[in-house]
Amino acid sequence: MKSDSKWVPAYVATSLMWGLSFYFIMVGLQSFTPNQVAAGRVTIGAITLWILVILLRLKIPKPTKLFWHFFVMGLLNNSLPGLFFAYAETSVSSIVASIINATVPLLGWLATVAIFREAKPKINQQIGLVIGFIGVCVVLGAWQASTANNLTGVAYCFAAVLLYGISFPYMRRFILPQGLHPILGAALQLSFGTIQVLPFALFEWAPIHPTSSSLVAVIALGAFGSGLAFASHFFVIEKKGPLIASTVTYWMPLVAVLAGAFLLQETLYWYEPVGALIVLLGILIIQDRILVSKR
Repeated sequence: MKSDSKWVPAYVATSLMWGLSFYFIMVGLQSFTPNQVAAGRVTIGAITLWILVILLRLKIPKPTKLFWHFFVMGLLNNSLPGLFFAYAETSVSSIVASIINATVPLLGWLATVAIFREAKPKINQQIGLVIGFIGVCVVLGAWQASTANNLTGVAYCFAAVLLYGISFPYMRRFILPQGLHPILGAALQLSFGTIQVLPFALFEWAPIHPTSSSLVAVIALGAFGSGLAFASHFFVIEKKGPLIASTVTYWMPLVAVLAGAFLLQETLYWYEPVGALIVLLGILIIQDRILVSKR
């Protein structure tokens, strides 16, 4: 019984590290530009994972056409989403950004069906998709004539989530069949993500006078949110399987909402957690964990 519970600390740590990423972005933006926050995130994340690659003595593949797929994954899963969420949080709260991020499984399924044609939509999944996006409308307070959420920031969030959604079937088709260790794969895609975004931060005409809190936030965002969180998530997958490991996505918004409300003093509207629960219901239905229809 004792050995079977070794995965629990890693599970909790993963939920905390990914959930707090939205808090770290907001604190980092107090001193850095969105480009600088995104560049710091992927660069520090890449360094963290390469240290793990060395410690684990993982075999690095020779440059092949496979690296092109990691370049694409860097765009889909790291550089562009990192930029979009950083720009989003200049105009929306970390609470809203985190709840919209929770829709990744919905858009991942949509990308699998509509873009990659890997599955045929079932009635249960269609119902889940509709319920999930009803939840998003509730989160945004869509019935209000004047919403508190900036539409540009919301659009950035959805652009990032869409890219995350596309990255899952892309990875399943082009990366996973190669049999690389997941930590090595993450290190490669973060390295390409660094190449893609770092020049924009280096040549940006914006002075850097960081506070200690902003500097620590960006370091934590990269080392934990984009680095160690992946390693701990993989550990949970090894010990308990992907089904249990995937449920960390249910806890991430809760962590982010608590951090936003209590650490950043952001306003939490009643309809935001209600909408988040509706989104979660849609995800559970789309993943067939709740059966509405057997067809």
